[in-house]
Amino acid sequence: DIKVLRAAKALKDNWDSLSILYVHEIMLLLKDGIVKDMQNKELLQGVLQQLKIKDVLDRNAMQFLQLMQSDKPLAEIKIAMLS
Repeated sequence: DIKVLRAAKALKDNWDSLSILYVHEIMLLLKDGIVKDMQNKELLQGVLQQLKIKDVLDRNAMQFLQLMQSDKPLAEIKIAMLS
């Protein structure tokens, strides 16, 4: 959750590249199964949506956004990221 908050702060401060870096770190943590729970899923969705509007999301991050918007449980998102 701290990385989600840092991504949101970086986005608020107009540091889009830093925000997207935190998003990729979150993706790696999820993919590696390090994250067990995420309290700020809605905030992360908001960050991803704002980054999408700014047109700075790459293909992997766009897929991640789609997974986050699907309202699937975190466990299913982790599984989907592995495939």
